[in-house]
Formats: sequence, structure tokens, C-alpha cells
Amino acid sequence: MCSSLTVHSKDELKDWNDIKGRTLKRLWVKIKHPLHGRQRLTQLEEKEEKEYLAAFTTEKTAQARLEAAEAQISDLSKQVADVSRAAAQHDAVRAQLSQLYSSVFDGPTPAFPLEDIKEQAYNTALQQYNLVSSEVLTQLTDRPRRQWSTRSARSSCSPRLTRTWPRRRRLLAL
Repeated sequence: MCSSLTVHSKDELKDWNDIKGRTLKRLWVKIKHPLHGRQRLTQLEEKEEKEYLAAFTTEKTAQARLEAAEAQISDLSKQVADVSRAAAQHDAVRAQLSQLYSSVFDGPTPAFPLEDIKEQAYNTALQQYNLVSSEVLTQLTDRPRRQWSTRSARSSCSPRLTRTWPRRRRLLAL
């Protein structure tokens, strides 16, 4: 985008310099049209100068925005690297803490035999729960789904509801 703006501003500068540097045409206009020709040339110069300044300003603002965006990208990439290092360190510390807890609290405790019995019962109940829930989940996902149409829904209703079905439809349409 900046390259196209640079080309545009260079073209505008060239046009402005072409009009500004036309000395022979200036002399010809001064001789042939002493009043109106000068005004026309001045208007052309001002117009080209405004176009060049607008293109130049647009180019410079686009360059400044691009530089600011690149600086922001580099800052954010540094922050991402810092955060990812901190996250990796956090995960490592959490794993160490988990190992520490398991070394302290896992396994039998001879001073508290009732606690060991309850912990073993809890672990077997948890295993059974996980096994049953996985079986139920697989049965639910493997079962083919039924397609219910309005006709099959009406036929499964009681005879009284089947008789009143058209009347209800008329009432609902009102």
C-alpha cells in the first residue's frame, strides 16, 4: 500500500514541477493573455500543489501507521514469548507440586487404617462410575435417532386427541 502511495505522490510531484517549470509557456501566456492567462496558470499551479501535498500527506501518514503497527507487532511478539515462558514455568512448577502432593498423601497410612479403607472404597466407586458412564455414553451415541413426523406423533396419541386434532389446528390458525 505504501509503495502505491509513494508512486502516486511522485507522480503528483512530477506534475507540479512540470507546470511550475514551464517558462516558455508562461512567457507565451503573459504575452498573449496578460490578465486571464496568469490567473489560469496560477490556478493550475495551486491545484497541482494541493494534489501533491494531499498525496504526500497520505503517504507519510500511511508510513507512520505502518511503522507504528510494526512496532506494536514486535512488542506483542516479545510479550507472547515472555508469557509462553512464564506459562511453561508455571506448568513445570504445577507438575512438581502435584508430584509432591502425591508423594506425601498417596499410599497407605499406617496410623489411620480407617482412612485407607474409605479411600480404597472411594477409588473403586469412582472406577465403576467412570466405566458405567462411558458405556452409557457409547450406547447413546451409537443408537440410531428416530425421525418423528406429525402423522406418527398423532397416531401415537390417544384416540380422543386424534379426533380433536383438526379442531385444534383450526383454533390455532385463528
